[in-house]
Amino acid sequence: MTCRFADLSNHTVSATVPVAAEVAFSFVADAGKVDTWTLGSMNAEPAGSEGVYKGRSIYDGGSTFFKAAPDPERNVVDYLVGADAANLVKRISVRIDRGAEDGGQRCTVTLSADRADDMDDARWHRLCAFHEVEILLLEARLRALA
Repeated sequence: MTCRFADLSNHTVSATVPVAAEVAFSFVADAGKVDTWTLGSMNAEPAGSEGVYKGRSIYDGGSTFFKAAPDPERNVVDYLVGADAANLVKRISVRIDRGAEDGGQRCTVTLSADRADDMDDARWHRLCAFHEVEILLLEARLRALA
């Protein structure tokens, strides 16, 4: 398989799930559940600062700090991410779009990542590949709530 992820500055994946948008939003807004569907923040635990968690990458064991910043008005959860808890920047967003034709019992979840200026092609490719898997993990976790 040949991928052209290196040419992109943003990567987006989506899944439609049989749960209400409110259920999906609540799940993705809970930073304590992030490690159930992400490969870059496994075994996450609170990191001392309010709402900040520290997880480990399944790839190389490196630490990542993150914090969820939910915006219920827009149905978006931004994730502030960084190598240390004091320098978190918005890098990942999850958007929940309500299903209209089925009485609201279905929604589309979109996971979007922005490429950092200092991210080399190999690291960006890995992040994109992780997100291809993570949307499937997130979909499975949400389906279990249905």
